[in-house]
Amino acid sequence: MQRRTIIKGSLALAAGWALAGCGGGDDDDATVRLLNLASSYGALDLYADDGETLSSVSADSVSADASLSADSHEFKLKRAGSGTASVTTTLTLASGTPYTLVAYATADALKTRLLQEDEDAPSSGTAKLRVVNLGTAAGTLDVYLTDTDTALSELAPNFSAVAGDGASAYNEISSGNYRLRVTGTGDATDLRLDIAALALGSGTVVTLLLTPGSGGVLVHGHALVQRGALTVARNTQARVRVVAGTPAGSAVSVEVAGTAVASGLRALAVGAYKLVDAGSMTPAVTVDGAAVSMSALTLAAGSDVTLAVLGEAGAATCRAITDDNRPSGTSTNARLRLLHGVVGLGTTLSLSADYGAVASEVAYGTASAPTGLVAGDDIRLEVTSSASSAALYLATDVTLAAGHVYTVFLLGPATSPTGVLRRDR
Repeated sequence: MQRRTIIKGSLALAAGWALAGCGGGDDDDATVRLLNLASSYGALDLYADDGETLSSVSADSVSADASLSADSHEFKLKRAGSGTASVTTTLTLASGTPYTLVAYATADALKTRLLQEDEDAPSSGTAKLRVVNLGTAAGTLDVYLTDTDTALSELAPNFSAVAGDGASAYNEISSGNYRLRVTGTGDATDLRLDIAALALGSGTVVTLLLTPGSGGVLVHGHALVQRGALTVARNTQARVRVVAGTPAGSAVSVEVAGTAVASGLRALAVGAYKLVDAGSMTPAVTVDGAAVSMSALTLAAGSDVTLAVLGEAGAATCRAITDDNRPSGTSTNARLRLLHGVVGLGTTLSLSADYGAVASEVAYGTASAPTGLVAGDDIRLEVTSSASSAALYLATDVTLAAGHVYTVFLLGPATSPTGVLRRDR
């Protein structure tokens, strides 16, 4: 049996108690259920000591309980029906204790987190809530529970500085309805998730699990009642920015899903990310007031996207480029990429850092994937074209800080390209 509730714009948590077990078990046995938050992996099978324990647990759902002896077990997670394990971990289960094994995806792998579900229930009229920040991509997060209209600048967070791969303690909170907002730590304007209504039922114990979106900055929410049901509230927004790669001084304006992402952005420049509603739409793009043709665009919820408006006056185009703003998995590294927006060059571009290759054969109107490199000061960055070894862009005193993501934008005409280095994250 799988239990799932998916909603848009609100998150409702009712009291929930034990799920039906998978057959009888000894009173001293532990119980384990599987929570599948790895949507990119599809349905999952759980094996314990090479025996299939739970099968075909679909994404965004939680399974029934399975009884296992109180002992150490080797757990394997496989895509449903596959003979190959995507992750293997050894965990020790305590006698008579209920657990939920959480599966979630990072940029590189499937990972797991074991939650022990034996927290004492709170008193009547209150709920207990904790926050688990799965993965490190989104960084350290603050969580606010407020009424509908309260500005975050007026408040301290209910949960502060929940680190990546970290968890808060339980907080006991009056039961009722709350607006849930998640921000980057210490910056109430850095909104990562906004859920209009969170109902905390009297006497419930709830874990709020946060997983990063594909862009690495926005997060999705998943609320799990201890021994009960899962409620999923995925982010409904994306982050979009505009690159003005039209003739120097021209004004670029872009509206996406009713939100002005750029208003008279003067080329050659890179705008800031703005939150917009995700989904399918056709952005409205103008250069000096003249409309630019733009194809329909689908923005994935939780993604980061660059709209590159490039070209000569009267012949500009707008290209959507998906951004990967997840930090490097190595704590001492930064990540760096190149966007080619040089009009009329006719060749690809390459980027090096301290003479080491970062990106090569980057075509016009595209960007390279971010490459990890050791962070530091006085780094030499050079962009060349495939037709010439002469530098189109050269900076010899660049500082790239660990944990951040950067892009070199090369813009303007082939006769005099301009380089813009921007910290994306």
